[in-house]
Amino acid sequence: METIKLTINNDETKEFIKGITLREVLDSIKTKDSLDVIVAKYNDKIIYDNFIFEKKGKLSLYDINTNIGNKAYERGILYLFEICALKVLGNDTKIVVRHSIDKGVFCRIDKEVTEENISDI
Repeated sequence: METIKLTINNDETKEFIKGITLREVLDSIKTKDSLDVIVAKYNDKIIYDNFIFEKKGKLSLYDINTNIGNKAYERGILYLFEICALKVLGNDTKIVVRHSIDKGVFCRIDKEVTEENISDI
C-alpha cells in the first residue's frame, strides 16, 4: 500500500495510507484536540471531513480557541441564526450583523421581536 506523510500543525509528521479522509486522520490521532476541530486546512486550503489525502502536505487543525476556528464557529452560528430567524419572522426580515462583542455578536433586526420569537428561533 502506498503511503503519504502529513505534517500536522507544523509539529509532528505522521504517515498514513494514501486515500485516507480527514475524518479518518482525526479519528486516528484521538487526542482531545482532534475531537474539537472546527476547521482544517491542507496546504493552506480549507477542507472538510470527507476530503481525501492523495499526497504529502501540511495539515493545520483549528478549534474554537484559535482565531481561525473561532471565526468559523461564529460564522456557522450566524448562518444558523439567520436561517431560523427568517423562518420564524418571515423571509422579508432584514438582519444586520454589526460586530462581535467578546464571545457574542450584535445583530439588528428590522422587526419587533417577542420573547416567543426568541424561544422559537
